[in-house]
Amino acid sequence: LAEMAQRVQTRDSFTPGDYLAAIRRNFGLGWRWGAIAFPVTLVLLVDYQYGDVLLAPALVMPARLFVVAALLLWALLQLYALALLFAQEQPRVGQALHNAAVMALKNPHFSLTLVLIAGLLFGLSLLLIVVNFLLGPMFFAFLGRRAVMDRVAAWRAESQPIP
Repeated sequence: LAEMAQRVQTRDSFTPGDYLAAIRRNFGLGWRWGAIAFPVTLVLLVDYQYGDVLLAPALVMPARLFVVAALLLWALLQLYALALLFAQEQPRVGQALHNAAVMALKNPHFSLTLVLIAGLLFGLSLLLIVVNFLLGPMFFAFLGRRAVMDRVAAWRAESQPIP
């Protein structure tokens, strides 16, 4: 989906068969990304659910808030990283995650707004399970790609000398 979002936004033509070809071409890359994204997400979710077992009652709420913040940050990094992964000349997961972290830290207001909008839309889409299941991943692929392209364009504009 991230590659298709890139193709749509760069106005490259493609056919429905190109989607299946992209899946085959990026299958290993997807598994490398998942090998990092899934365990981190799982640890954060388990920490949220069961982290209070080992903590004193006074520390449960601060710990949960920290885990929620970490989950939101991790989701933001994934939104950026997937778009960056397909924009890089050499698609490397570690480099995409690094670049995503740099992008998030250099644009805190934009990133916070992006997380709030994406979270709101995700929450609303949960009301319509079918829409979320079918269109949700596509929407987030487009949202991530658009956010990355916006930030890259802004950085390029900032680095251009004023005539």
